[in-house]
Amino acid sequence: MSTEAKGRYTDTLYVEQPVEQALNELGDLVDTKEPQLVKWGLCREEPSSGNKVLQDADGTTLAYQSEIYLHALTTAVPINSLIKVFNEAGEEVLHGKVLRYKKYKHYAKVWV
Repeated sequence: MSTEAKGRYTDTLYVEQPVEQALNELGDLVDTKEPQLVKWGLCREEPSSGNKVLQDADGTTLAYQSEIYLHALTTAVPINSLIKVFNEAGEEVLHGKVLRYKKYKHYAKVWV
């Protein structure tokens, strides 16, 4: 990643990986492992001023609280994933669920 991109993306995105599940003796589906946060890459989190609304092509309306900008080469973030964003000091600045992901020519964007 270029030094220009490192200066632009000062936060770090972590994505919670799905846990393994199995049936217990009562037949209920239960987690067999604790969920793990995986470092996804550098990002820039920008909170919206109030809850903004985004209209999907299929007419679905999404209310989101933040936009996360990622480098174009970052792996796509799955929809409905739980994420956390930490600043340079290691403080959590955002915790939420991915509502939408879009890759553009020079960057990618996630709505939370």
